[in-house]
Formats: sequence, C-alpha cells, structure tokens
Amino acid sequence: MAKAGREQAKKANFVKIARKRVTKAIKAISLLENLSNRGSYSFTAKQAAQIVGALDKAVATVVSRFAATPEKQANTGFEFQDDSE
Repeated sequence: MAKAGREQAKKANFVKIARKRVTKAIKAISLLENLSNRGSYSFTAKQAAQIVGALDKAVATVVSRFAATPEKQANTGFEFQDDSE
C-alpha cells in the first residue's frame, strides 16, 4: 500500500509542477512574440530564424525526453551565431 501512495504522490507532484512550468514557458514564448514588433525593434531575418531554430530545438529535446527512449541533449542556452546581415 505504501508503494501505491508514493506513486500517487509522484503523479500529483508531476501535475502540480508541470502546470506551473508549462504556464511559465508559454508566457515566456508570448514575450518573445513581442520582439517581432518592427516598430520597437530592428532585427534581421537571420536573427529571427535563429530564435525560431533555438525554440524548435528546445521543443524537440522536450519531445525526445518524454518519448519511450529519450535522447539526452545538453541545453546550452541561446546565442546569436552571427549579427552581420
């Protein structure tokens, strides 16, 4: 019975933390959308593509970690590769 209780607690903890983290991630992505305002910011197509590529890579990492056989990938953050465009 104790094992079932621990498993139930782990499930409840997952739901609690996942709800908070996913909400926070969605808000952060929404804030990134604001960077597309050309009235406030100046950016190149290459910079925009790098941002989208970094986000795609991060989402792919999350997808692979939730898969049955996850691939471990290091999260190195984000840096622009080249500003000269």
